[in-house]
Amino acid sequence: MGGKPLAALNIAMFPNQTEFFPYLKKIMQGGIDKLTEAGVSIIGGHTIRDKEPKYGFAVLGIIHPDKILDNSKAKSGDALILTKKIGTGIISTGVKAGLCSEATIEEFTISMAALNKRVSEIMNVLRVFIRSMFHFLKML
Repeated sequence: MGGKPLAALNIAMFPNQTEFFPYLKKIMQGGIDKLTEAGVSIIGGHTIRDKEPKYGFAVLGIIHPDKILDNSKAKSGDALILTKKIGTGIISTGVKAGLCSEATIEEFTISMAALNKRVSEIMNVLRVFIRSMFHFLKML
């Protein structure tokens, strides 16, 4: 986290069943809409036939090496900022198995469709604030 996404490659795997094609169109349009919202261009991709539908992107971007945000330096007691609700993987499995209520599916879908762009922007500002505060405290 912390970089600026610029371009994406699409990957789609889907069953060779004509009744699935309208869903595939909606899935692909949703991806296009989210990348447009994020200011990212789709520059290519690949589709293949598979039993279970899968869809995603390989996103390319830029970041200064000193500004990469990851969890490799996390310590006990550090504050956590969650970009999605805990349990989305379990709910995703439940949706595929037909075990979730419509309300759960709707809440899950809204959460998963939300971009992390604003969170990334906030993290970059907080990092500057935290570093400035740390530098100030060291001077005392």
